[in-house]
Amino acid sequence: MEAGSNVAVIDIGTNSIKLLIARRLPNGSFEPLIEKSEVTRLGEGLANHRLSETAMLRTLQRLKHFRETCRQYGVNRVTAVGTAALREASNRVVFARMAAEEAAIVLDVISGEEEARLSYLAVFTDPKWREAGKLAVVDVGGGSTEMIAPKEDGSDLLRISLPLGAVRLSEQYLRSDPLPISQLDAATREVDRDLSRISLPQDIQCIVGVGGTIVNLAAVKLGMQDHEPAILHGQTLRLLELETMIERFAQMTIAERKRVQGLEPERADTIVGGTIVLAQVVSHLQMDEIEVSTRGLRWGVLYERYGRAPETAQGDAL
Repeated sequence: MEAGSNVAVIDIGTNSIKLLIARRLPNGSFEPLIEKSEVTRLGEGLANHRLSETAMLRTLQRLKHFRETCRQYGVNRVTAVGTAALREASNRVVFARMAAEEAAIVLDVISGEEEARLSYLAVFTDPKWREAGKLAVVDVGGGSTEMIAPKEDGSDLLRISLPLGAVRLSEQYLRSDPLPISQLDAATREVDRDLSRISLPQDIQCIVGVGGTIVNLAAVKLGMQDHEPAILHGQTLRLLELETMIERFAQMTIAERKRVQGLEPERADTIVGGTIVLAQVVSHLQMDEIEVSTRGLRWGVLYERYGRAPETAQGDAL
């Protein structure tokens, strides 16, 4: 693609949808023009494997808004990807048709392994972590958690997608307000069981987390009301800090969590679930801290789809 072109990536997740609009610079890098995230809870109540009409309409409304934003920024190509909720929903074609007909968005539902690979690409391409050594990336979403890391023998990358997410875990185990220890223990055991079934590398030198859960936790740690990517990008959260936040949030009501500086109010009912998953991943990788990247899946899609020569770049015209 030519320098000066504006392109967009939309990430439609279980809990939130995200928009990235970027301009290709003459040196081949991308300048972000706008990044937006909206909690729409598309995967709400997905236990029956169907997207609810309310959740679809709620998400569609924001998609229309994102499309209009793309037009305002002169975007000529947009790529939209769907993750866990759309992978699992038996009626995902209904939502895809609504997105195409009403929002002019053509949706590409990607596999869990592909999601893990693209999240890894987003971090590995970042100059901050290019020399980080043996790197693991974890993306805690609403409906699933993706992990990717080099295998211990260095022969290939280990790509893992688990049905563990902030929304899913909260709906299954964390239903009281505030949360009793018994529910925290049940949720933690579930995550521990799933992680114990897979063989994780034990020689990781650096873990980087992406996604709304870890970005919100970093903002809470710093007491930031506005999530400034330039400040949050590269922050570090220690395992002890994650465990302390779980205990702190669990003792609060949802209404009290909504008033916590740095925590998006729409995540108040799912932040404990997401933090449990994150803490367990760090523990199972035998690390005591995790670094924060504000550039997740959508940046991986940006590099993959638009970081090549014009004749090979993909995307759907607006």
